[in-house]
Amino acid sequence: YLEIETYKKSKLKYRPHNLKKDGKMSEELKNEKWEELLEMIKRELKLSSGSIFLLVKNSVIFDSGKLLSLWNWWIDQKTGHSYVLDMKIGINILQQNTYQKQKEQTNQKMAVAMAKQLHLFFGKLNINDKGRKDMNHVVNIFESVIFFC
Repeated sequence: YLEIETYKKSKLKYRPHNLKKDGKMSEELKNEKWEELLEMIKRELKLSSGSIFLLVKNSVIFDSGKLLSLWNWWIDQKTGHSYVLDMKIGINILQQNTYQKQKEQTNQKMAVAMAKQLHLFFGKLNINDKGRKDMNHVVNIFESVIFFC
């Protein structure tokens, strides 16, 4: 199973169903498993349906393809009963029906807010200025993944 560790150090467990006999996830079910994972996280953490967050392990897990690759790689590694992902930078949107309107009106504001949070997060990691990404690059990354949920 996957363990998702939140900023509050809560640990959520995700066990996908209908896997292949070898334990791997099939290409045909990857979108279903991705939606199942997102819904489980939102339900367990009591987040609104429009909440935005990132799942991180050496790279950002932001879609069903990344989930499929990570899961099948982990199964091949045979390294224990669970694999831990960190949940970072969450923004809880109040209601789904206002989400589309907010998405259109505040895309730039949200990208900047998330970039600031990222800046704070990387600052806590004691990464010096030389190792930091250019802020515009960070904003571009968030504009491409900000509304994946």
